[in-house]
Amino acid sequence: MTPDLDDPVGDLARWFADTFADIGTMNRDFSAEIERHTSPGDDVARLADAARDPLGERARRFLADHPSADGAGLVFARPDDAGSPSAIEWWERGPDGEVGRCQFGVDPAGARFYEYDRLEWFTRAYHDGRPWIAGPYIDYLGVEQYIVTLTVQAVAHGRAVGAAGIDIRVRDLERVLLPILRRIPGEAAVLNPHNGVLVGNSSRLLAGDRLPEIPDGFRLTDLGDTGSLLRLLHR
Repeated sequence: MTPDLDDPVGDLARWFADTFADIGTMNRDFSAEIERHTSPGDDVARLADAARDPLGERARRFLADHPSADGAGLVFARPDDAGSPSAIEWWERGPDGEVGRCQFGVDPAGARFYEYDRLEWFTRAYHDGRPWIAGPYIDYLGVEQYIVTLTVQAVAHGRAVGAAGIDIRVRDLERVLLPILRRIPGEAAVLNPHNGVLVGNSSRLLAGDRLPEIPDGFRLTDLGDTGSLLRLLHR
C-alpha cells in the first residue's frame, strides 16, 4: 500500500468498524430488554410486543447519536406458523426529522406483504450469524428509500431471534465518506461483497454500479478486519 493511501484507508476502515461496533452495542441492549420483559419460551410475536417501548427508546437514542443513519431497529424472524404476521420493530426519521415507528406489511395474506426473510441483509445476519452490509438498493415494500443496510444477528434467551441493524440513505453515506475518498489520488470506490459500489469518487464509479470484473489498472484492498465484506477499489 502506498503512503498516500494509508490514512484514507484507515479512516474508511475505522468508520465502518465503529459503526458496526455501535450497532453491536445497540443489539446487546435490545437483547437485554427482550430478556427483561419476556420468557425463554415466548414466540417472536410476544418478544416484539413485550419489548416494543424499550426497543424504540434504544433505537431513537442510536439515531440521535448517529445523524447519518436514517432508520434503526430489530427485524424478528418469521414465526413458525407461516400464516402468522411478522414482527418488525423499526424506527425511521420522517421528513421533518422526527423519529417514528415504521409500519410494514406484516400480514402474509396482504397485497403489500414485506418478504424481508428472503433479503440478504436478513438472511446473512440471522441465518449465518455474521455482520452484513447490503445495497445500495430501493427497499420496495420496506422503507421505500435508496439505502444501504447494515445488520448483525440478534440473540435473546440463547437463541437467534432476528436481525438488528440500521439503514443509511445513499446520499447521507456519500456525505460522510466522499470527503475521505477524495483524499485518495485517482479513482476509488468502496465495494460491497458483490463488487457493487457503495460510494465512489468518480463519475465512472457511481453508487449502485456493479462491476462484473475489476477494471484494468485497479486493485482491491480490504477495509480492516471485515473478511472481504468491504473493499476499496483503487489504482
